[in-house]
Amino acid sequence: IFGPYALELPQAACAERDLDGRLLLEICSELGELRLASGPLRVVVGEHALGPERRFAYEEGIRSPFLVRYPRRVKAGTRLRDLVICQDIAPTMIELAGGKPGPQIQGRSLLPLFSRGSKPARNGSRAGWRKSFLVEYWAEQAMPWLVGMTYKAVRTDRWKVIHWVNRGRAGELDELYDLDADPFELENLNRSRAAAPVRERMRRELRKLIADATGL
Repeated sequence: IFGPYALELPQAACAERDLDGRLLLEICSELGELRLASGPLRVVVGEHALGPERRFAYEEGIRSPFLVRYPRRVKAGTRLRDLVICQDIAPTMIELAGGKPGPQIQGRSLLPLFSRGSKPARNGSRAGWRKSFLVEYWAEQAMPWLVGMTYKAVRTDRWKVIHWVNRGRAGELDELYDLDADPFELENLNRSRAAAPVRERMRRELRKLIADATGL
C-alpha cells in the first residue's frame, strides 16, 4: 500500500486502487495529509512539514495528528491517549480486509482500540497495548550539523529518553524529560538525582526495544 513515496515529495499526489477500481489509498502531500479510505473507514494522518525539525526526537518531530472516522466501530468525539505509530496502519487495514498480518509486518492492528467496550487504564495505556515505542535516527551528510547526529530514543505515555550515540561520553549528553510536567521539553532531567530511578528504567526499556528491532 505504501509503495509511492508521496510523503517525501511536496506537491505530489498518488492513489492506489484495487481490482474493482475502488480507492484504497490516496496521499496528498501538498496538503500535508495522508488519507486512507476503504469503504466507510477514513484515516487522516497529519504531516509535520518536511523541515529539519522532523529529524529530532522531540515532540514536534515525532508526533502527528491521527484521525479516524469509522462510525461502525469508533464513536464520534472519542479521544485516546494510547501510543500509536504509523506502522500500525498496515496491520489495521489487513485485518479490516479479513486478512491476518504476517510476522514480517511491523506495528499492531488498531482494532482493539476501536472497540467500544475497551477502556484505557488510568495512565492512558490499556492492558495488553504497548507501553513504549522506539525512535531512531542515523546520521547523514545532507547538512553539516547532521553529521554524527545518530540517536536512539524511547517514549512512554509520560517519559522520554534520548540517547545520542556519537556525541558525548557515557551518556553525558543524553536527555530525559517528564512530558507531563514539561510538555515542551525544556528541563533535561538526565543528571537529576531524584529522576535517577526513572532514567535507569527508561534506559533498560530502550535497550529492550533496540534488541527487539534488531531481531526483525
